[in-house]
Amino acid sequence: MRVATLCGSHHSGSTNAVALTMLVHRLAAAGVAATPIDVSVDLPAFRPEEMGDPPELVRRVRESFEQADGVLFAVPEYAGGLPGWVKNMTDWTVASGSLYRRPVAVVSAATGGGANAIEQLARTLTWQGAFVVATCGIAAPLTMVRDGVVTDPDTLERLHGKADTLLDAMRGRVDLAAVAAGVLTPLGIDPLDRLG
Repeated sequence: MRVATLCGSHHSGSTNAVALTMLVHRLAAAGVAATPIDVSVDLPAFRPEEMGDPPELVRRVRESFEQADGVLFAVPEYAGGLPGWVKNMTDWTVASGSLYRRPVAVVSAATGGGANAIEQLARTLTWQGAFVVATCGIAAPLTMVRDGVVTDPDTLERLHGKADTLLDAMRGRVDLAAVAAGVLTPLGIDPLDRLG
């Protein structure tokens, strides 16, 4: 099995990168290989007229999603929302079907827990037909990370739980729509909105 991973932070020493690494290690222990999606901030602005013939970088991103059994996002929260380049990247997958029916987990390590970034990304992914089966907000992440690892046992346990949920979804052990509904409804997202 394969999981595509995307870190929404380009900051050196990113706590989101650390959280993503913890998730990847948990999945690797279960035999899941990770494919990092290396997207530069130079990703061109989304242009609907180019959806059918996108730039090469966009093609590679789409292919990474399409070849994966599941997807992991770790995104910071900037100015009360999702980083613009991450939203731009997901816009490029509209109408491509690249995320359709794929189980996804979204994590945000941010001062306040990243609730807005999580909600915005979960909504965007749901509109594209993905099943958001797990989310995890990590507040005050700088107090929980040391030397590139999560040191807070409760946070590490929560991350492992989210990885396990994604793994169950990737293996087809759960009803994707039911799990996604349980995740999305508390976020104020209608799980049937745009979900085919």
